Amino acid sequence: MKGIVFFLFCFFFFAGTSQADDKTLPKLQQTIPLETITGEKITGRLGHMALDAEKERLYVPARDNNTLHIVDLKRVKIVFNLSDLVEPYDVFYHPMFKKFYVNEIKKGYCEVFYEGSIFPATHLNYHYAASRILYDSKNRMIYAGYDDSIGVFDPTVDNLYGNVVLAGHPEGMAFEEKSDRLFVNVPTANHIAVVDVKDRKVALVIPLGEFKENYAIALDPGNQRLFVSCQNPAKLLVFDTVSGKQVAQLDVVGEVGDVAYDAANRLIYLLSNQGTIQVARQKDADHYEIEGKVSTKKGSSTCYLDPVSGRLFVAVGKEKEAAEIQIFKVAGGK
Repeated sequence: MKGIVFFLFCFFFFAGTSQADDKTLPKLQQTIPLETITGEKITGRLGHMALDAEKERLYVPARDNNTLHIVDLKRVKIVFNLSDLVEPYDVFYHPMFKKFYVNEIKKGYCEVFYEGSIFPATHLNYHYAASRILYDSKNRMIYAGYDDSIGVFDPTVDNLYGNVVLAGHPEGMAFEEKSDRLFVNVPTANHIAVVDVKDRKVALVIPLGEFKENYAIALDPGNQRLFVSCQNPAKLLVFDTVSGKQVAQLDVVGEVGDVAYDAANRLIYLLSNQGTIQVARQKDADHYEIEGKVSTKKGSSTCYLDPVSGRLFVAVGKEKEAAEIQIFKVAGGK
């Protein structure tokens, strides 16, 4: 009997030690409840975040609260609140021009604010269903999803230069500098649209066949690999960006709402709103395996990876529950 007890003790002890010593998985470093630092009751879903790395400020859109909050990460306090938005979904901060862009779903707007101002300097009217927003630092252009199109505009003047019409509503986007192509998830059309940003047209369509509900996307520019998460069935698909061919797939946990690629550690973080970050390891460009998973909270919908500081920011928010930001340290992070 004593031998069995000793065996079980050793088993659980070393199993726990192995998990605790696993340096490849993100470690929860800090939790920031938004209600505590804003003094307001902020509940419901949060949108896609942005980071002002120089000032250590995190831009957090509160979708269901119709507000945006700028968090000073060093002092853990709010430095700016913006209200009267209409379901802010995504935000982009431009450090050169000291202004930020907020895509609002129901308003169909991208509103442009200078840092510190509660009044928009201008807005771009898409008319319907604004979604993701992405900056192309190579060509110094902004791409914003709305309706069934990608709007293209220049942040120096904030004029909408034109648009690229898609076969359905755009979701996640990833830009490949080497090829000047924008990869866009179009779940309603069950494919990935590959946009030539120079010609402003769809150059290629990558059909997904049996894999549906492709919302989250990330890019490995070094190996020219595209990571696409599908919710039905729950899979991570890997594509060669040159040929458009699928090279790998992995089973994932639950409905993945966001994906981030960590090039320094060759890891892929898949955030599920069921309350997990599943971690996949890139063995080489065409081979992947599940490394493990860590717990977040239910309602974890979006994430932002800062590779310089080695932090993964996770937005947590669900209906009628207090929203918060969880900050995870990734391998090699400060």
